Amino acid sequence: MGTVVAYSVLCTDRRSLQVPLFATVGSPLAVRAIGDQFRPLRSPAPVSAWYNAFDPRDVVALYPLDASNFPVQPAIVNYGNVKNSTDNRHGIVGYLDDREVAKRVLDALRTE
Repeated sequence: MGTVVAYSVLCTDRRSLQVPLFATVGSPLAVRAIGDQFRPLRSPAPVSAWYNAFDPRDVVALYPLDASNFPVQPAIVNYGNVKNSTDNRHGIVGYLDDREVAKRVLDALRTE
């Protein structure tokens, strides 16, 4: 539920936060029962860019955070080619083992 908590905090926190990249993996925000709790949907103000990675076999991340499932502006960059090789398709280790996901996170950390 990390994505759900982080999204809620970023949408409601009144401090002058600056988040150059909001990187989410295995996000359930596009599941209607969850997304409906945050209507109207919006990109959190402190977020400059949003990158979402998911494994199509992850039963928590059922849908990409795209215009049809989670319509926010600016659009979220979705990467749906994660092949989480662990027994837990939703586990963070499998997501961070993905070369593209690791590169995006590392690049964001380098810009700080």
